[in-house]
Amino acid sequence: MPLTNIVILLFLLAMAYFGSVNGLFSAFLHLMVVITVGTIAFAIWEPLTLGLLMKYVPIMAWTLGLILPFAVLLIVFRLVVDKLVPRNAEFMPIVNTLLGAACGALSGVLTAGIAVIGLGLMPFGADMGGFQPYTIGGGGVVMERGEGDLWIPVHRITANFFSGLSGGAFATRTPMAEYMPDLDVQISTIRMRPEYVSIVAAPKAVEVTGASIAETGNLTDANPRLVPALGPDFRKPGYKLVIVDTEWSKQEGTVDGDRALRLPASQISLVTQPSGGGSDGVQLIGPVGFSKPRADAREFYPYDSDAVLAFSITPTSSFSFVFLVPAEQAPTFLMVRKLRLKLPEPDQIKTKSAEILAVLGAPPVPKVEQADDLTDDAPADNRTGQTSISDRNGIRAGTFVLGLEITNRLPLVISKNASTGLSYDTVKDQGVITSGSTGSSRKTSGNVGARSKVSGFDIPAHERMVRVRIEPDQAVSLFGAARASAAALNPIFLEDTDGNKWFVSAWVWKKDNKDQEIHYDADNTIRSAKQLPISQMNKGDEFYLYFTVNKSTELVSYNIGDVTDQQFEPPLKVE
Repeated sequence: MPLTNIVILLFLLAMAYFGSVNGLFSAFLHLMVVITVGTIAFAIWEPLTLGLLMKYVPIMAWTLGLILPFAVLLIVFRLVVDKLVPRNAEFMPIVNTLLGAACGALSGVLTAGIAVIGLGLMPFGADMGGFQPYTIGGGGVVMERGEGDLWIPVHRITANFFSGLSGGAFATRTPMAEYMPDLDVQISTIRMRPEYVSIVAAPKAVEVTGASIAETGNLTDANPRLVPALGPDFRKPGYKLVIVDTEWSKQEGTVDGDRALRLPASQISLVTQPSGGGSDGVQLIGPVGFSKPRADAREFYPYDSDAVLAFSITPTSSFSFVFLVPAEQAPTFLMVRKLRLKLPEPDQIKTKSAEILAVLGAPPVPKVEQADDLTDDAPADNRTGQTSISDRNGIRAGTFVLGLEITNRLPLVISKNASTGLSYDTVKDQGVITSGSTGSSRKTSGNVGARSKVSGFDIPAHERMVRVRIEPDQAVSLFGAARASAAALNPIFLEDTDGNKWFVSAWVWKKDNKDQEIHYDADNTIRSAKQLPISQMNKGDEFYLYFTVNKSTELVSYNIGDVTDQQFEPPLKVE
Protein backbone atom coordinates (compact mmCIF):
# COMPACT_ATOMS: atom_id res chain seq x y z
CA MET A 1 0.00 0.00 0.00
CA PRO A 2 1.72 3.27 -1.13
CA LEU A 3 3.00 5.29 1.81
CA THR A 4 2.10 8.66 0.24
CA ASN A 5 -1.57 7.67 -0.04
CA ILE A 6 -1.72 6.60 3.60
CA VAL A 7 -0.15 9.83 4.87
CA ILE A 8 -2.51 12.00 2.79
CA LEU A 9 -5.59 10.02 3.83
CA LEU A 10 -4.71 10.30 7.53
CA PHE A 11 -4.06 14.04 7.15
CA LEU A 12 -7.44 14.64 5.43
CA LEU A 13 -9.28 12.65 8.10
CA ALA A 14 -7.56 14.70 10.80
CA MET A 15 -8.46 18.00 9.05
CA ALA A 16 -12.08 16.88 8.68
CA TYR A 17 -12.19 15.91 12.35
CA PHE A 18 -10.80 19.26 13.55
CA GLY A 19 -13.20 21.07 11.23
CA SER A 20 -16.16 19.24 12.76
CA VAL A 21 -14.92 19.92 16.30
CA ASN A 22 -14.23 23.64 15.75
CA GLY A 23 -17.48 24.20 13.89
CA LEU A 24 -18.53 25.55 10.50
CA PHE A 25 -17.57 29.19 11.03
CA SER A 26 -14.02 28.49 12.21
CA ALA A 27 -13.46 25.82 9.55
CA PHE A 28 -14.78 28.14 6.84
CA LEU A 29 -12.47 30.97 7.95
CA HIS A 30 -9.53 28.55 7.84
CA LEU A 31 -10.50 27.49 4.32
CA MET A 32 -10.53 31.14 3.21
CA VAL A 33 -7.12 31.65 4.81
CA VAL A 34 -5.72 28.58 2.99
CA ILE A 35 -7.06 29.84 -0.35
CA THR A 36 -5.66 33.35 0.20
CA VAL A 37 -2.27 32.14 1.41
CA GLY A 38 -2.05 29.54 -1.37
CA THR A 39 -2.73 32.21 -3.97
CA ILE A 40 0.05 34.40 -2.57
CA ALA A 41 2.44 31.44 -2.34
CA PHE A 42 1.93 30.51 -6.00
CA ALA A 43 2.23 34.18 -7.02
CA ILE A 44 5.65 34.65 -5.37
CA TRP A 45 6.89 31.10 -6.01
CA GLU A 46 8.87 31.74 -9.18
CA PRO A 47 10.47 35.11 -8.29
CA LEU A 48 11.42 33.89 -4.81
CA THR A 49 12.90 30.65 -6.17
CA LEU A 50 14.83 32.10 -9.11
CA GLY A 51 15.76 35.40 -7.53
CA LEU A 52 16.95 34.16 -4.13
CA LEU A 53 16.81 30.47 -3.26
CA MET A 54 18.45 29.18 -6.44
CA LYS A 55 21.66 30.98 -5.43
CA TYR A 56 21.96 29.17 -2.11
CA VAL A 57 20.06 25.87 -2.21
CA PRO A 58 19.52 25.06 -5.91
CA ILE A 59 18.53 21.43 -5.35
CA MET A 60 15.73 22.37 -2.91
CA ALA A 61 14.92 25.83 -4.31
CA TRP A 62 11.58 25.00 -5.99
CA THR A 63 10.38 23.03 -2.95
CA LEU A 64 11.28 25.67 -0.38
CA GLY A 65 10.08 28.48 -2.63
CA LEU A 66 6.51 27.14 -2.44
CA ILE A 67 6.17 25.36 0.88
CA LEU A 68 8.11 27.82 3.07
CA PRO A 69 6.08 30.99 2.29
CA PHE A 70 2.84 28.98 2.38
CA ALA A 71 3.60 27.63 5.85
CA VAL A 72 4.79 30.96 7.26
CA LEU A 73 1.90 32.96 5.80
CA LEU A 74 -0.62 30.34 6.91
CA ILE A 75 0.49 30.71 10.54
CA VAL A 76 0.57 34.53 10.36
CA PHE A 77 -2.78 34.91 8.62
CA ARG A 78 -4.47 32.42 10.93
CA LEU A 79 -3.22 34.29 14.00
CA VAL A 80 -4.39 37.61 12.54
CA VAL A 81 -7.84 36.21 11.71
CA ASP A 82 -8.16 34.76 15.22
CA LYS A 83 -7.39 38.19 16.66
CA LEU A 84 -9.81 39.99 14.36
CA VAL A 85 -12.60 37.43 14.77
CA PRO A 86 -12.23 36.08 18.32
CA ARG A 87 -15.72 34.63 18.64
CA ASN A 88 -17.36 31.78 16.83
CA ALA A 89 -20.75 31.89 15.11
CA GLU A 90 -23.39 29.49 16.39
CA PHE A 91 -25.06 26.91 14.13
CA MET A 92 -27.04 23.77 14.70
CA PRO A 93 -24.79 20.95 15.96
CA ILE A 94 -25.35 18.82 12.87
CA VAL A 95 -24.48 21.79 10.63
CA ASN A 96 -21.31 22.46 12.61
CA THR A 97 -20.34 18.82 12.44
CA LEU A 98 -21.06 18.04 8.78
CA LEU A 99 -20.27 21.34 7.08
CA GLY A 100 -17.35 21.98 9.45
CA ALA A 101 -15.90 18.60 8.48
CA ALA A 102 -16.41 19.42 4.78
CA CYS A 103 -14.59 22.77 5.09
CA GLY A 104 -11.84 21.10 7.09
CA ALA A 105 -11.43 18.40 4.44
CA LEU A 106 -11.28 20.99 1.64
CA SER A 107 -8.62 22.92 3.55
CA GLY A 108 -6.74 19.65 3.94
CA VAL A 109 -6.96 18.88 0.23
CA LEU A 110 -5.46 22.25 -0.75
CA THR A 111 -2.79 22.10 1.96
CA ALA A 112 -1.81 18.53 1.09
CA GLY A 113 -1.86 19.41 -2.62
CA ILE A 114 0.62 22.26 -2.12
CA ALA A 115 2.83 19.95 -0.05
CA VAL A 116 2.78 17.23 -2.74
CA ILE A 117 3.55 19.75 -5.50
CA GLY A 118 6.46 21.17 -3.52
CA LEU A 119 7.89 17.82 -2.44
CA GLY A 120 7.44 16.46 -5.96
CA LEU A 121 10.20 18.83 -7.07
CA MET A 122 12.71 17.35 -4.65
CA PRO A 123 15.43 15.07 -6.10
CA PHE A 124 13.69 11.87 -5.02
CA GLY A 125 13.47 8.84 -7.25
CA ALA A 126 10.80 8.58 -9.93
CA ASP A 127 8.57 6.68 -7.51
CA MET A 128 7.95 8.97 -4.51
CA GLY A 129 6.49 6.72 -1.82
CA GLY A 130 4.55 4.76 -4.44
CA PHE A 131 3.40 7.92 -6.24
CA GLN A 132 4.21 7.97 -9.98
CA PRO A 133 1.20 7.87 -12.31
CA TYR A 134 3.04 8.66 -15.57
CA THR A 135 5.59 7.24 -17.93
CA ILE A 136 7.35 8.65 -21.00
CA GLY A 137 6.65 6.89 -24.26
CA GLY A 138 8.45 7.12 -27.59
CA GLY A 139 8.67 10.63 -28.98
CA GLY A 140 8.50 12.19 -25.53
CA VAL A 141 4.77 11.48 -25.10
CA VAL A 142 3.59 11.50 -21.48
CA MET A 143 1.36 8.50 -20.85
CA GLU A 144 -0.62 7.39 -17.83
CA ARG A 145 0.61 4.16 -16.31
CA GLY A 146 -2.80 3.14 -15.04
CA GLU A 147 -1.34 2.80 -11.57
CA GLY A 148 0.70 4.77 -9.05
CA ASP A 149 -1.71 7.73 -8.80
CA LEU A 150 -2.97 9.11 -5.51
CA TRP A 151 -6.26 7.75 -4.19
CA ILE A 152 -7.33 11.36 -3.67
CA PRO A 153 -5.44 13.39 -6.33
CA VAL A 154 -4.84 16.39 -4.08
CA HIS A 155 -2.00 17.68 -6.31
CA ARG A 156 -4.23 17.75 -9.39
CA ILE A 157 -7.19 19.29 -7.55
CA THR A 158 -4.94 21.99 -6.09
CA ALA A 159 -3.18 22.81 -9.37
CA ASN A 160 -6.48 23.05 -11.25
CA PHE A 161 -8.11 25.11 -8.49
CA PHE A 162 -5.41 27.79 -8.31
CA SER A 163 -5.00 27.79 -12.11
CA GLY A 164 -8.71 28.53 -12.36
CA LEU A 165 -8.44 31.34 -9.81
CA SER A 166 -5.56 32.91 -11.76
CA GLY A 167 -7.88 33.32 -14.73
CA GLY A 168 -10.98 34.18 -12.71
CA ALA A 169 -11.42 35.82 -9.31
CA PHE A 170 -7.66 36.43 -8.92
CA ALA A 171 -6.96 37.03 -12.62
CA THR A 172 -3.57 38.40 -13.68
CA ARG A 173 -1.81 39.22 -16.93
CA THR A 174 0.33 36.11 -16.41
CA PRO A 175 -2.21 33.44 -15.46
CA MET A 176 -0.89 30.29 -13.85
CA ALA A 177 -2.71 28.17 -16.42
CA GLU A 178 -0.46 29.60 -19.16
CA TYR A 179 2.78 30.12 -17.25
CA MET A 180 2.73 27.03 -14.99
CA PRO A 181 0.53 24.57 -16.88
CA ASP A 182 -0.09 20.98 -15.80
CA LEU A 183 1.81 21.22 -12.53
CA ASP A 184 0.50 17.81 -11.54
CA VAL A 185 2.24 16.32 -14.57
CA GLN A 186 5.43 18.37 -14.23
CA ILE A 187 6.15 17.25 -10.68
CA SER A 188 6.00 13.62 -11.77
CA THR A 189 7.86 13.72 -15.06
CA ILE A 190 10.74 15.86 -13.79
CA ARG A 191 11.77 13.00 -11.48
CA MET A 192 11.62 10.38 -14.25
CA ARG A 193 15.36 10.13 -14.83
CA PRO A 194 18.34 8.11 -13.62
CA GLU A 195 18.69 9.01 -9.94
CA TYR A 196 22.12 10.61 -10.43
CA VAL A 197 20.67 13.15 -12.90
CA SER A 198 19.87 16.62 -11.54
CA ILE A 199 16.32 18.03 -11.65
CA VAL A 200 17.40 21.70 -11.45
CA ALA A 201 18.27 24.27 -14.12
CA ALA A 202 19.77 27.48 -12.76
CA PRO A 203 18.52 30.62 -14.57
CA LYS A 204 21.94 31.52 -15.98
CA ALA A 205 22.90 27.95 -16.85
CA VAL A 206 20.70 27.74 -19.93
CA GLU A 207 19.37 30.18 -22.50
CA VAL A 208 17.34 29.92 -25.68
CA THR A 209 19.49 31.05 -28.61
CA GLY A 210 17.11 30.46 -31.50
CA ALA A 211 14.03 28.71 -32.82
CA SER A 212 12.70 27.26 -36.06
CA ILE A 213 9.15 26.41 -37.17
CA ALA A 214 7.93 24.72 -40.34
CA GLU A 215 4.96 22.68 -41.48
CA THR A 216 6.08 19.07 -41.73
CA GLY A 217 4.67 18.83 -45.24
CA ASN A 218 7.16 21.46 -46.41
CA LEU A 219 10.20 19.45 -45.33
CA THR A 220 10.19 17.14 -48.32
CA ASP A 221 13.99 17.21 -48.61
CA ALA A 222 14.54 15.71 -45.16
CA ASN A 223 17.23 13.07 -44.91
CA PRO A 224 15.59 9.65 -45.49
CA ARG A 225 17.13 8.37 -42.24
CA LEU A 226 15.65 11.35 -40.39
CA VAL A 227 12.01 10.65 -41.27
CA PRO A 228 11.54 7.44 -39.23
CA ALA A 229 13.61 8.94 -36.38
CA LEU A 230 11.12 11.83 -36.06
CA GLY A 231 8.26 9.46 -35.37
CA PRO A 232 5.04 8.43 -37.14
CA ASP A 233 3.38 11.88 -36.85
CA PHE A 234 6.06 13.60 -38.93
CA ARG A 235 4.42 12.74 -42.24
CA LYS A 236 0.84 13.17 -41.01
CA PRO A 237 -1.03 16.33 -42.03
CA GLY A 238 -1.83 18.87 -39.35
CA TYR A 239 1.57 19.00 -37.64
CA LYS A 240 4.48 21.38 -37.61
CA LEU A 241 8.06 20.95 -36.53
CA VAL A 242 9.33 23.27 -33.80
CA ILE A 243 13.04 23.37 -32.97
CA VAL A 244 14.36 25.31 -29.98
CA ASP A 245 18.11 25.97 -29.79
CA THR A 246 19.66 26.13 -26.33
CA GLU A 247 23.08 26.93 -24.92
CA TRP A 248 24.14 25.37 -21.59
CA SER A 249 26.93 26.20 -19.16
CA LYS A 250 28.04 24.31 -16.10
CA GLN A 251 26.60 25.70 -12.86
CA GLU A 252 26.08 24.21 -9.43
CA GLY A 253 22.89 22.18 -9.29
CA THR A 254 22.37 22.08 -13.05
CA VAL A 255 25.12 19.52 -13.69
CA ASP A 256 25.29 16.12 -12.05
CA GLY A 257 27.67 15.04 -9.32
CA ASP A 258 30.37 14.12 -11.84
CA ARG A 259 30.07 17.58 -13.49
CA ALA A 260 28.38 16.09 -16.57
CA LEU A 261 25.12 17.40 -18.04
CA ARG A 262 22.41 14.85 -18.78
CA LEU A 263 18.97 15.77 -20.10
CA PRO A 264 16.24 13.12 -20.48
CA ALA A 265 13.08 13.80 -22.46
CA SER A 266 11.06 13.93 -19.24
CA GLN A 267 12.75 17.19 -18.19
CA ILE A 268 12.14 19.08 -21.43
CA SER A 269 8.78 20.30 -22.72
CA LEU A 270 7.28 22.94 -24.96
CA VAL A 271 4.35 25.02 -23.72
CA THR A 272 1.82 25.74 -26.46
CA GLN A 273 -1.57 27.41 -26.62
CA PRO A 274 -4.22 27.77 -29.32
CA SER A 275 -3.13 30.15 -32.05
CA GLY A 276 -5.94 32.52 -31.09
CA GLY A 277 -4.60 32.80 -27.53
CA GLY A 278 -6.25 32.09 -24.20
CA SER A 279 -5.68 29.67 -21.35
CA ASP A 280 -8.04 26.99 -22.63
CA GLY A 281 -6.17 24.40 -24.63
CA VAL A 282 -2.70 25.07 -23.21
CA GLN A 283 -0.54 21.95 -23.70
CA LEU A 284 2.81 20.59 -22.57
CA ILE A 285 4.48 18.77 -25.45
CA GLY A 286 7.54 16.58 -25.01
CA PRO A 287 10.46 16.45 -27.48
CA VAL A 288 10.78 13.76 -30.11
CA GLY A 289 14.55 14.18 -30.06
CA PHE A 290 17.46 16.58 -30.07
CA SER A 291 20.30 17.55 -32.37
CA LYS A 292 23.78 18.73 -31.50
CA PRO A 293 26.89 19.78 -33.40
CA ARG A 294 29.37 17.08 -34.26
CA ALA A 295 32.56 18.05 -36.15
CA ASP A 296 31.40 19.91 -39.29
CA ALA A 297 27.78 18.68 -39.20
CA ARG A 298 24.88 18.10 -36.82
CA GLU A 299 23.53 14.78 -35.61
CA PHE A 300 19.96 14.01 -34.57
CA TYR A 301 19.14 11.64 -31.73
CA PRO A 302 15.53 10.51 -31.22
CA TYR A 303 14.16 10.22 -27.70
CA ASP A 304 12.94 6.72 -28.52
CA SER A 305 13.59 5.23 -25.08
CA ASP A 306 14.09 6.39 -21.50
CA ALA A 307 17.79 5.49 -21.82
CA VAL A 308 18.46 8.32 -24.29
CA LEU A 309 19.97 11.44 -22.73
CA ALA A 310 21.34 14.66 -24.17
CA PHE A 311 24.83 14.44 -22.69
CA SER A 312 27.85 16.71 -22.37
CA ILE A 313 30.95 17.02 -20.23
CA THR A 314 32.26 20.23 -21.80
CA PRO A 315 32.02 23.64 -20.03
CA THR A 316 29.46 24.82 -22.58
CA SER A 317 27.23 22.79 -24.85
CA SER A 318 24.51 23.31 -27.43
CA PHE A 319 21.37 21.23 -27.90
CA SER A 320 18.46 21.84 -30.24
CA PHE A 321 15.28 20.17 -28.99
CA VAL A 322 12.77 19.03 -31.60
CA PHE A 323 9.00 18.95 -31.11
CA LEU A 324 6.06 17.85 -33.25
CA VAL A 325 3.22 20.28 -32.53
CA PRO A 326 -0.40 20.26 -33.78
CA ALA A 327 -0.76 22.94 -36.47
CA GLU A 328 -3.42 24.84 -34.50
CA GLN A 329 -1.10 25.24 -31.48
CA ALA A 330 1.42 28.08 -31.11
CA PRO A 331 4.60 27.61 -29.01
CA THR A 332 5.01 30.08 -26.15
CA PHE A 333 7.71 28.84 -23.78
CA LEU A 334 10.35 26.16 -23.37
CA MET A 335 10.18 24.43 -19.98
CA VAL A 336 13.47 22.96 -18.77
CA ARG A 337 13.35 21.30 -15.35
CA LYS A 338 10.58 23.69 -14.25
CA LEU A 339 12.54 26.71 -15.55
CA ARG A 340 10.43 28.65 -18.08
CA LEU A 341 12.34 30.17 -21.00
CA LYS A 342 10.90 32.67 -23.44
CA LEU A 343 11.11 31.89 -27.15
CA PRO A 344 12.50 34.40 -29.68
CA GLU A 345 10.24 37.00 -31.24
CA PRO A 346 8.36 35.82 -34.37
CA ASP A 347 10.58 37.83 -36.73
CA GLN A 348 13.66 36.03 -35.33
CA ILE A 349 12.32 32.51 -35.87
CA LYS A 350 13.68 30.56 -38.82
CA THR A 351 11.08 29.31 -41.27
CA LYS A 352 13.08 28.32 -44.36
CA SER A 353 13.25 24.59 -44.99
CA ALA A 354 16.96 24.59 -45.77
CA GLU A 355 17.81 26.35 -42.51
CA ILE A 356 15.62 24.02 -40.49
CA LEU A 357 17.03 20.85 -42.06
CA ALA A 358 20.55 22.17 -41.39
CA VAL A 359 19.71 22.54 -37.68
CA LEU A 360 18.10 19.09 -37.57
CA GLY A 361 21.05 17.29 -39.10
CA ALA A 362 20.69 13.54 -39.50
CA PRO A 363 20.93 10.47 -37.30
CA PRO A 364 24.44 9.03 -37.03
CA VAL A 365 25.23 6.61 -39.81
CA PRO A 366 24.53 3.16 -38.39
CA LYS A 367 27.59 1.00 -38.04
CA VAL A 368 27.60 -2.64 -39.05
CA GLU A 369 28.23 -4.47 -35.81
CA GLN A 370 30.47 -7.50 -36.08
CA ALA A 371 29.34 -10.56 -34.25
CA ASP A 372 30.86 -10.63 -30.77
CA ASP A 373 33.08 -13.69 -30.76
CA LEU A 374 33.91 -13.48 -27.07
CA THR A 375 33.64 -16.85 -25.40
CA ASP A 376 34.09 -17.73 -21.78
CA ASP A 377 37.82 -18.20 -22.32
CA ALA A 378 38.43 -15.50 -24.95
CA PRO A 379 41.69 -13.59 -24.44
CA ALA A 380 41.53 -9.82 -23.96
CA ASP A 381 43.53 -8.90 -27.02
CA ASN A 382 43.36 -5.55 -28.79
CA ARG A 383 40.29 -5.65 -31.09
CA THR A 384 40.38 -1.99 -32.09
CA GLY A 385 41.44 -2.19 -35.70
CA GLN A 386 44.80 -0.59 -36.50
CA THR A 387 45.14 1.37 -33.24
CA SER A 388 48.46 0.66 -31.55
CA ILE A 389 49.51 1.48 -28.00
CA SER A 390 52.80 3.24 -27.33
CA ASP A 391 55.28 2.47 -24.60
CA ARG A 392 55.12 4.44 -21.37
CA ASN A 393 55.96 8.15 -21.56
CA GLY A 394 57.03 9.29 -18.09
CA ILE A 395 57.70 7.53 -14.81
CA ARG A 396 56.28 4.26 -13.57
CA ALA A 397 52.93 4.90 -11.89
CA GLY A 398 51.60 1.47 -10.97
CA THR A 399 49.82 0.32 -14.16
CA PHE A 400 50.73 -0.40 -17.77
CA VAL A 401 48.30 -0.94 -20.69
CA LEU A 402 48.54 -4.25 -22.53
CA GLY A 403 45.48 -3.97 -24.76
CA LEU A 404 42.14 -2.22 -25.27
CA GLU A 405 38.87 -2.88 -27.03
CA ILE A 406 35.42 -1.35 -27.34
CA THR A 407 33.13 -3.64 -25.38
CA ASN A 408 31.04 -3.74 -22.21
CA ARG A 409 31.50 -7.51 -21.92
CA LEU A 410 32.97 -9.24 -18.90
CA PRO A 411 36.11 -11.30 -19.54
CA LEU A 412 34.09 -14.37 -18.54
CA VAL A 413 30.36 -14.93 -18.37
CA ILE A 414 29.11 -15.25 -14.78
CA SER A 415 26.00 -16.67 -13.16
CA LYS A 416 23.77 -14.71 -10.80
CA ASN A 417 23.67 -17.83 -8.66
CA ALA A 418 27.45 -17.69 -8.17
CA SER A 419 27.68 -13.93 -7.53
CA THR A 420 26.57 -11.68 -4.68
CA GLY A 421 26.62 -7.91 -4.21
CA LEU A 422 25.66 -7.04 -7.81
CA SER A 423 22.48 -5.42 -9.14
CA TYR A 424 21.04 -6.33 -12.53
CA ASP A 425 18.73 -4.73 -15.08
CA THR A 426 15.49 -6.65 -14.66
CA VAL A 427 13.48 -4.56 -17.13
CA LYS A 428 15.31 -4.38 -20.46
CA ASP A 429 18.02 -7.01 -20.22
CA GLN A 430 18.60 -9.30 -17.27
CA GLY A 431 22.07 -10.16 -18.52
CA VAL A 432 23.82 -6.90 -17.59
CA ILE A 433 25.12 -5.43 -14.32
CA THR A 434 23.79 -2.01 -13.29
CA SER A 435 25.91 -1.51 -10.15
CA GLY A 436 27.57 -3.19 -7.21
CA SER A 437 30.69 -5.03 -6.07
CA THR A 438 31.31 -8.70 -5.58
CA GLY A 439 34.17 -10.07 -3.51
CA SER A 440 34.52 -13.06 -5.80
CA SER A 441 32.28 -14.42 -8.53
CA ARG A 442 33.01 -18.12 -8.84
CA LYS A 443 33.78 -19.58 -12.21
CA THR A 444 30.90 -21.34 -13.88
CA SER A 445 30.93 -24.99 -14.76
CA GLY A 446 29.11 -26.03 -17.90
CA ASN A 447 26.49 -23.88 -19.62
CA VAL A 448 24.80 -21.02 -17.77
CA GLY A 449 21.02 -20.78 -18.06
CA ALA A 450 19.65 -17.79 -19.97
CA ARG A 451 17.83 -16.39 -16.91
CA SER A 452 20.94 -16.42 -14.71
CA LYS A 453 23.58 -15.58 -17.33
CA VAL A 454 25.36 -12.24 -16.92
CA SER A 455 27.74 -11.15 -19.65
CA GLY A 456 28.42 -7.42 -19.27
CA PHE A 457 27.68 -3.96 -17.85
CA ASP A 458 24.60 -1.82 -18.48
CA ILE A 459 25.30 1.51 -20.23
CA PRO A 460 23.07 4.22 -21.78
CA ALA A 461 22.33 3.98 -25.51
CA HIS A 462 24.42 7.04 -26.36
CA GLU A 463 27.57 5.67 -24.70
CA ARG A 464 30.03 2.82 -25.19
CA MET A 465 32.53 1.15 -22.91
CA VAL A 466 36.24 0.93 -23.62
CA ARG A 467 37.87 -2.01 -21.86
CA VAL A 468 41.56 -1.64 -21.06
CA ARG A 469 43.68 -4.54 -19.88
CA ILE A 470 46.43 -3.43 -17.52
CA GLU A 471 49.21 -5.06 -15.54
CA PRO A 472 51.22 -3.88 -12.53
CA ASP A 473 54.09 -1.58 -13.47
CA GLN A 474 56.37 -1.63 -10.45
CA ALA A 475 59.78 -0.06 -10.05
CA VAL A 476 62.70 -2.18 -8.89
CA SER A 477 64.66 0.27 -6.71
CA LEU A 478 63.43 1.49 -3.35
CA PHE A 479 63.47 5.09 -4.54
CA GLY A 480 61.68 4.19 -7.76
CA ALA A 481 59.05 2.23 -5.83
CA ALA A 482 58.37 5.20 -3.55
CA ARG A 483 58.07 7.53 -6.54
CA ALA A 484 55.74 5.08 -8.34
CA SER A 485 53.60 4.76 -5.21
CA ALA A 486 53.22 8.55 -5.04
CA ALA A 487 52.44 8.74 -8.78
CA ALA A 488 49.71 6.11 -8.36
CA LEU A 489 47.71 8.65 -6.36
CA ASN A 490 47.09 10.58 -9.58
CA PRO A 491 43.79 10.13 -11.47
CA ILE A 492 43.53 7.46 -14.16
CA PHE A 493 41.75 8.56 -17.32
CA LEU A 494 41.49 8.27 -21.08
CA GLU A 495 41.88 11.54 -22.98
CA ASP A 496 40.16 12.37 -26.27
CA THR A 497 41.03 14.69 -29.13
CA ASP A 498 39.12 17.57 -27.49
CA GLY A 499 41.01 17.26 -24.21
CA ASN A 500 38.08 15.68 -22.34
CA LYS A 501 38.88 13.15 -19.64
CA TRP A 502 37.02 9.85 -19.21
CA PHE A 503 37.38 8.04 -15.90
CA VAL A 504 37.07 4.42 -14.78
CA SER A 505 33.51 3.35 -14.02
CA ALA A 506 34.12 -0.39 -13.59
CA TRP A 507 36.89 -2.91 -13.12
CA VAL A 508 37.20 -6.70 -13.22
CA TRP A 509 39.94 -8.80 -11.66
CA LYS A 510 39.99 -12.14 -13.43
CA LYS A 511 42.00 -14.60 -11.41
CA ASP A 512 44.03 -17.53 -12.68
CA ASN A 513 41.39 -19.99 -11.40
CA LYS A 514 38.77 -18.03 -13.45
CA ASP A 515 37.05 -16.49 -10.43
CA GLN A 516 36.33 -12.80 -10.96
CA GLU A 517 36.08 -9.79 -8.65
CA ILE A 518 33.79 -7.13 -10.16
CA HIS A 519 33.10 -3.50 -9.27
CA TYR A 520 30.72 -1.11 -11.10
CA ASP A 521 29.58 2.33 -9.94
CA ALA A 522 28.80 4.74 -12.78
CA ASP A 523 28.13 7.57 -10.32
CA ASN A 524 31.44 7.35 -8.43
CA THR A 525 34.28 6.78 -10.85
CA ILE A 526 37.70 5.43 -9.86
CA ARG A 527 40.20 8.27 -9.71
CA SER A 528 43.56 6.64 -8.83
CA ALA A 529 45.40 3.35 -9.02
CA LYS A 530 45.44 3.25 -5.22
CA GLN A 531 41.72 2.43 -5.36
CA LEU A 532 42.43 -0.73 -7.37
CA PRO A 533 43.57 -4.07 -5.87
CA ILE A 534 46.36 -4.39 -8.43
CA SER A 535 49.05 -5.04 -5.81
CA GLN A 536 47.21 -8.23 -4.77
CA MET A 537 47.43 -9.82 -8.22
CA ASN A 538 49.16 -13.17 -8.61
CA LYS A 539 50.76 -14.89 -11.56
CA GLY A 540 48.20 -15.73 -14.22
CA ASP A 541 45.71 -13.03 -13.08
CA GLU A 542 44.32 -10.43 -15.46
CA PHE A 543 42.97 -6.96 -14.63
CA TYR A 544 40.56 -4.87 -16.73
CA LEU A 545 39.43 -1.24 -16.47
CA TYR A 546 36.18 -0.10 -18.09
CA PHE A 547 35.74 3.52 -19.20
CA THR A 548 32.25 4.75 -20.14
CA VAL A 549 32.71 7.02 -23.17
CA ASN A 550 30.36 9.03 -25.34
CA LYS A 551 29.83 7.69 -28.85
CA SER A 552 31.77 9.39 -31.67
CA THR A 553 34.64 10.18 -29.28
CA GLU A 554 38.23 9.74 -30.49
CA LEU A 555 40.58 8.63 -27.73
CA VAL A 556 44.26 9.52 -27.92
CA SER A 557 45.89 8.30 -24.71
CA TYR A 558 45.78 6.45 -21.39
CA ASN A 559 46.96 8.76 -18.62
CA ILE A 560 47.88 8.66 -14.95
CA GLY A 561 47.69 12.32 -13.98
CA ASP A 562 50.33 14.29 -15.84
CA VAL A 563 53.20 12.01 -14.83
CA THR A 564 52.81 9.23 -17.37
CA ASP A 565 50.82 8.29 -20.48
CA GLN A 566 50.54 5.79 -23.31
CA GLN A 567 49.48 7.12 -26.70
CA PHE A 568 46.98 5.52 -29.10
CA GLU A 569 48.03 5.77 -32.74
CA PRO A 570 45.90 6.43 -34.68
CA PRO A 571 43.25 7.68 -32.18
CA LEU A 572 40.71 5.05 -31.17
CA LYS A 573 37.30 5.94 -32.65
CA VAL A 574 34.46 4.96 -30.32
CA GLU A 575 31.44 4.16 -32.49
